[in-house]
Amino acid sequence: MEIQAVLRRIHLYSPQPQAMADFYAQAYAMSITPLNDSLICRSADRELGLSRGVAHQLKYALFALTSESAWQAFLSRTQRSQHEDLSALAELPEGSVGFKDPDGNLIVFCPPTDAPPAAHRGTPHAPEAALPEAKLQHFALRTQNIEAMVRFYTEQLGYVLSDRVQDEQGQLKACFLRTDRLHHAMAL
Repeated sequence: MEIQAVLRRIHLYSPQPQAMADFYAQAYAMSITPLNDSLICRSADRELGLSRGVAHQLKYALFALTSESAWQAFLSRTQRSQHEDLSALAELPEGSVGFKDPDGNLIVFCPPTDAPPAAHRGTPHAPEAALPEAKLQHFALRTQNIEAMVRFYTEQLGYVLSDRVQDEQGQLKACFLRTDRLHHAMAL
């Protein structure tokens, strides 16, 4: 069974975070909020964090559990796993917990928020000229260590393997992992 978490934010490094934030603000009608050394771009069901750094690097991915019971089950599941110190990430929701995968990517989880996602609030349909409603649904990580990454996400964090892509020799080349009813929240 899935852990009942939804992807809430990805936070990327960029050599030009302001230019990137400006692009996303215009292209996807996102607001930009400066926070410490980061920019947080937001719209309904989408958040993108940007910080100055080397391009194509993930600072963290943030998943929110969808209910208090799912949050408590997740905390129980991960109580013996190494938790990362998140004190330098002031933009994270209170109570967040983080883990480093075998490649060193920081994956963070937070308790459910009081407000339901915009898609469940009955938001009115946008005018035809506006972008269709959408949400942050998934992201992908490149890895040379795919088997260890799959074990980490499925065995330690509780993701469910949706699909495997194998070569002619049966070697795993890519896979899709889910945290809720959607086909995947992450691809490796």
